[in-house]
Amino acid sequence: KLQFLYLIGKRSFVHAPDPLPSTMGLFAYLDPTALFCFFCVVIPLYKEPTTTDADRIAFLMDPYFLFCCALVVLPALLVRLVGTVKLSEGDRIKARWYLWNGAIIHVMMDGGVGALKQLPLFVTQYQILDKRFIDESKWEMPEQIGLVELTAHAFFCILTYYGYRTGKSWTLPMEIIACTLHITGAVLFIMDEHLHGYPSIVADPNYEFTLHHLTYFWFGYGANYLWVFLPAWLAWSATSQIAAAFDKVKALPKAKRQ
Repeated sequence: KLQFLYLIGKRSFVHAPDPLPSTMGLFAYLDPTALFCFFCVVIPLYKEPTTTDADRIAFLMDPYFLFCCALVVLPALLVRLVGTVKLSEGDRIKARWYLWNGAIIHVMMDGGVGALKQLPLFVTQYQILDKRFIDESKWEMPEQIGLVELTAHAFFCILTYYGYRTGKSWTLPMEIIACTLHITGAVLFIMDEHLHGYPSIVADPNYEFTLHHLTYFWFGYGANYLWVFLPAWLAWSATSQIAAAFDKVKALPKAKRQ
């Protein structure tokens, strides 16, 4: 078969034990995606002054919350059982980006909270951030995006994490699919509001930068732009690596391409 499959799969992967077995590489070097997800989960626990300790315990013990936490831990355990590969720190950060996105951003937050109305404390924060989650007549767009995130987004993200950590040859094509879904979902979610003058978002037109604006507009809504530009870069990087593999095959004598 064509050697580009081998070249894509081989990359710089070398089988080696995980250097951080106590955390399975999930929190290595204060991973930025893990910190982002942690901050998102902390907001509903402490943002509202009426939230009690009993509410917080109920949130943390909710079966859906525990299920999403398991979606982080189980794939990390699985790749250790299968056998991990040695990655550059950049590729390790990419792998964790897909794992945390799949389990927390897509299944817990946008899919579970946004579309399925799970975790009541979190639902309240979504409704403050975006009135589309309150008004049933406007809920169709975020609900549909959330359901796609809950299924396709989560699946391809966790699959891409698995591919990175185990050195699979199909990792880069799966990464391109995951990035395409990220960009599509973010653009639909953002442009639906932008084209109508932000009727449902807590905007900050006067640049007051109050705690409320910082939490719900600049962080809560503004973070959506990250899911346009970062996946675009990741997809371009993956595409460039596949193109480079094709170029190496083209440079081989015809007899060696089989």
